[in-house]
Parts: sequence; C-alpha cells; structure tokens
Amino acid sequence: MPYFVAFDTALEFLNQKRTWLKNEVSKLELERKQLKFTRPDSVIEIPETKDLENITQAIDTLGNEKIFKTKFHDLELIPCDLDRVSYRISTNKIKIYYPKVLSSKHEFVTDVIEEALRETLRKEAKMYLPRRLREFSLRHNLLYKSLSIRDTKTRWGSCTFDNKINVCIHVMKLPDELIDYVLLHELAHIKQKNHSKAFWDLLTEMLGEDSKQLDSKLKNYSTDIILL
Repeated sequence: MPYFVAFDTALEFLNQKRTWLKNEVSKLELERKQLKFTRPDSVIEIPETKDLENITQAIDTLGNEKIFKTKFHDLELIPCDLDRVSYRISTNKIKIYYPKVLSSKHEFVTDVIEEALRETLRKEAKMYLPRRLREFSLRHNLLYKSLSIRDTKTRWGSCTFDNKINVCIHVMKLPDELIDYVLLHELAHIKQKNHSKAFWDLLTEMLGEDSKQLDSKLKNYSTDIILL
C-alpha cells in the first residue's frame, strides 16, 4: 500500500476487487498444482513451521531427498537463535539457518534458499560437467571448442556453429542418465547441426539407447526453481 493512501481507502479498494483477487489466487494455486504434477523435480516443498522440534519431525517424515536434492547436496532447514537468514554449503549439505520466529515459508527464508540453491548448482556444474563432457568428447572423437556454464532459463544446453557448447547449471538437478543425455546431445551437434533423423540416429548410437525416449523424459523437468 502506498504510504500516502489512507487505510480505509485501501480496504475499500480491496473489497471492490475481492472477487477478482479470489479468482486469481485460485488460478495460481491450480497452476502450481499442475506444475508440481507435470514437473516434479522443479518444485521444492518447504514444510511450514516455526518450531524446531516440529520442523525436525517434518524433515524426518518427508526425508531430505523429498525436500530437495541436487546431484551432490541435500537441502537442510535449521531454525535457530539468529536474527537473520544465512546459509552454508558444505561437502554434501546446503544448510539454511533462519530465526525461529520466522516461518520456513517466509519470503526472507525462501529468498535465501533460492540464492543458496543457485550457488550450489553453479559450483557443482563447474566441478562435474567439464570433466564429464571431456570424457564423452574423447570417447566419441567429437572435439568442442569451449564449454560455458550458465544459469539459463529455457534451454538445458546449446552448441554453436563453431562448436562452442553451453550448458545450464540446472542440469545438476537431473538424474544421471539425463545429465549425460544433455551433454551427448550437444556433442552430437558437432557432427549434425540440426535435429534431422541422422542427428537422432547418431545420438542413439552414442547413448546406447533410444535418444527420443530420453528426450521425452527430459520434458518432465524444468530449469525453474519453484518453492512452495
């Protein structure tokens, strides 16, 4: 609410728009449910509690892997006696520390969770992907010019005309077979610059299994980070 607007005026405006607001909220809830159904690994469910004992119980019941897991890290939520939200990335944990007085779904908390996840995915991608891509490159004798790792919004990867490969950090949320699929897909473009039958046949040969089937599996995932 703008600071110069009287509370009664704002309340009157809210009441005038009540039906529209309810409809928009319903639409948003439906979209999120549908997104959770179609893209299960894009949605991170945060258990809502302010109590240390309850959140420990909630996490134990759900299992860390059901809250969120990258290839190398589990997400942990830790209410504590702090006055601000912070995070720490260790060898295999993403630890989010937040004040007990806040809900774990509070915007202050979820903003830090998203920041920590993006940093974790970037670190993992830079550590793992160059080595894995180089291994595939040598195995299939497909030499690329360079590898760039980016936080892209819509594409898992790309290969330029002069064989520069780009890969999204969010591939680290994928199962191992789909991480390999993304890397091999871009390497195959070194030889076949389009998505012709020759491209899919080459990719199937490199994968040792049906490339179209794996491509279909990849459509169940998203580069988004959605916290609920």
